[in-house]
Amino acid sequence: MNSHEINPGTFELLSVEWGNRGPNSEKAIILSIKSENGEILSVANNWARGQQDRFNHAKKLIGKKIIYSTWNKNIYSREWFKEIEDAKKFENQSDYKYGNDYFDFDNEFEDIDPI
Repeated sequence: MNSHEINPGTFELLSVEWGNRGPNSEKAIILSIKSENGEILSVANNWARGQQDRFNHAKKLIGKKIIYSTWNKNIYSREWFKEIEDAKKFENQSDYKYGNDYFDFDNEFEDIDPI
């Protein structure tokens, strides 16, 4: 995952479905996710390349805590996802601290305030 595209916090992945999203109603993977404060979001990915692999990967993460990235996250984080990963994969890594809007990826970013 590209460090500056990761959205703050962890989310529970509730469901993964096929749907349509985008300006031309493209085929999309639709994730239902729950934030740490209980808010339910529906985020999508309609990129055709690698779509089935992303869908299969997401299905394996249902019920788990995840982190997700979004291209141009300050605008699109509540509607779109780029990549998702199991949050446990990052729990013990000293270069990643999720939650509380704090990131430190190779000392590139620190104390990023939400917009």
